[in-house]
Amino acid sequence: AYNAYYGSSVTIDSEGDLWLAASSCSPSGTPSCAAGLIFYLEVWECTTPSNCSWSSVGWPMTSDVAGGFWPDIVSIGNGQVAVIYATPNRNSATGKLAVRAYLGNNAWTGLSQAGEACTSIGCGMYPNYGMGAATIGSTVEIATAALGSPSGNHPDYLTYTTSNGLSAVSSPDGTSNNDCTNGCSISSDGSSNLVFWMASSTAITYMTSSNSGSTWGSKTTLESATITSSRIAAGFGNGHA
Repeated sequence: AYNAYYGSSVTIDSEGDLWLAASSCSPSGTPSCAAGLIFYLEVWECTTPSNCSWSSVGWPMTSDVAGGFWPDIVSIGNGQVAVIYATPNRNSATGKLAVRAYLGNNAWTGLSQAGEACTSIGCGMYPNYGMGAATIGSTVEIATAALGSPSGNHPDYLTYTTSNGLSAVSSPDGTSNNDCTNGCSISSDGSSNLVFWMASSTAITYMTSSNSGSTWGSKTTLESATITSSRIAAGFGNGHA
């Protein structure tokens, strides 16, 4: 028996199938939960949600998956899904954000990765400080926290498509802040409007974009308070975030 550990995510694809992405570890044996950083990132599909029989649909158990965690899974249309997760070396100079997409018939795209260019230990993508994903059509919009110079836990924004992979990293609020120390996330109306949410230890703030992330408005404070969460979630409903 395995335990879900360090994050799980669910979605329903365009054909009504239920999907689960979860990091798992074994209470005893290998990989051991007690080891702290030894996980398997598992992905499962259920084609009959009313009476589930789960299938791993050819999910590859490669080195990035064997230690991957904090997954987010989203539907990208045509019965396809994208899985966004942190690689095992997420808090090192080579730490990366990773995405794989399901194309159907037990076929997955190759690994697509992106991360900040920095050389000191502690740089790189750090989704265990919060990550979120939303979609506009078949494009995945991603918000994540990053540790980097000159200060850490700042917001990073990326996009992903199956044809182009992960985009270059941009920091809509700059890198000289700690706006994502307690998590960040993103929400979309499915058209062109995005809201990038950030939680620091003292405030929840956000930025909006009306052109699919090409430009962002100024940072607005939703609430100033002591924030103790490590992850935040966001959504869009009836045209409102």
